[in-house]
Amino acid sequence: MQMTGLRSGLRWVCAVEHWTTLVLVAVVAVLIGQLIGLAFGATSIVKSPRGTFEALYQASQDGDYEAAFELLDRDGQAQARAMGPEAWRELVDGLSRGRTIAEMGIGSQRNYGQNAVIGVIVEYTDGRTLARTEELVREGTHWRVMWPPGTRSFTETVRKYDPWFGR
Repeated sequence: MQMTGLRSGLRWVCAVEHWTTLVLVAVVAVLIGQLIGLAFGATSIVKSPRGTFEALYQASQDGDYEAAFELLDRDGQAQARAMGPEAWRELVDGLSRGRTIAEMGIGSQRNYGQNAVIGVIVEYTDGRTLARTEELVREGTHWRVMWPPGTRSFTETVRKYDPWFGR
């Protein structure tokens, strides 16, 4: 009796429509599991290098020092801890230079395996425009801004990974 139940079950699964249905149910179950994980903080959506860069400057604008700290690479987090909370606040505030960012235009993004270099034009509400460059490193599944933030030259940073750039 058990063998006939098993055979009829296998015959049912062998039909293409049923097999497709089982695969669809499995995919939906995984998707629901991921959404539940997102809701409870068990998983997160990974930011691109550009998203990480923008999040750093948004944290600077908002004065969210903890969020800015979380976006740094391991070395940067160690350096920020060593410099103390007051100096860290000054550094984060310096990224926006005490002004409100009106617009950020991404000029160039170059990926080099585990590293990325992003050049951006930052326009402030007072009319000033500055070119900024950030170097990012992939740590695990997340992109992190390398230490020290906001101090790089685009050409020199890209030449670290591509010695023939601009020649």
